[in-house]
Amino acid sequence: MPVRVLLVENKVMVRQGIRLLLERGSGIEVVGEAGDGHMAVKLALTHLPDIVVTEISLPGLNGFEATRQIRAKKPNVNVVVLSEQANMRFVARMFQVGALAYLLKEESDRELVKAIREVQAGRRYIGPKLVNSFVGDCVQNIVNGVEPSSLTAREREVLQLVTEGKKSKQIAHLLGVSTKTVGSHRQNLMEKTGRYSVAELTKYAVIEGLTSLE
Repeated sequence: MPVRVLLVENKVMVRQGIRLLLERGSGIEVVGEAGDGHMAVKLALTHLPDIVVTEISLPGLNGFEATRQIRAKKPNVNVVVLSEQANMRFVARMFQVGALAYLLKEESDRELVKAIREVQAGRRYIGPKLVNSFVGDCVQNIVNGVEPSSLTAREREVLQLVTEGKKSKQIAHLLGVSTKTVGSHRQNLMEKTGRYSVAELTKYAVIEGLTSLE
């Protein structure tokens, strides 16, 4: 049986290119595509793919949170990260929230297929370009040692939306909560991070990998 894959990438042309290479006689079937984190979670729960291939920088809900939610709700759905981010902290955090493989977009087509095969067999995989830059050697040592953010999952969602320029009313609508609740989350964010402006919160979010400057 083919390996059933859900593709998550916000750039349409990149996503289409990945789909073409995966379906080129590799025994892999792409069962769905998503351009943002919320849709990724929704499709993962409805399509139940074997593997989700995802980028980290996603609008609405970043790859960290999307992976965490997918793995929490459907632990049999595995995650392969295909990203431009070679930051060791990002790599470790993705493994921490449940991903089983991480490779860079500059890797060859064969490496992505190999990563999917390894994960389908229940093994962890790190792309050779990461290993060559010594990130791979460090990941295993810090996966369990990275201190989890003191922010709650909902606070991280609010933080990402704030840094994307959303107003409290828009955030409340997107998350299905009251503006008062959003205000409380924003206050908690400022107190926990020690950042009291959108610019400072954005810088913090970039460092934490919750958003990007793209």
